Amino acid sequence: MRNLSAKELNSEIDRRYGNVGAFLGLIRQAMANTKTSQAELARRSGYNPSHICRWLSEKPTTRVEPTLETRMVLAETMEEILQEQASE
Repeated sequence: MRNLSAKELNSEIDRRYGNVGAFLGLIRQAMANTKTSQAELARRSGYNPSHICRWLSEKPTTRVEPTLETRMVLAETMEEILQEQASE
């Protein structure tokens, strides 16, 4: 794999994690597909369950946007869960 330029790296990060609402929607959908609870996602990602609840809330008045680092951790955690279920 070749090294990405800063511009290419920023573009890839924005593509994957830039639209917070769409990203959280994908996480919610993956959780539903895998029957993963917020508590399980919290346990496996290392975040407090109340933070997961606030990040995944669909109510705009209560939702808090997770940081880029948090979005990356959540994505990695869901990928691990999906891979585990695919190998079962």
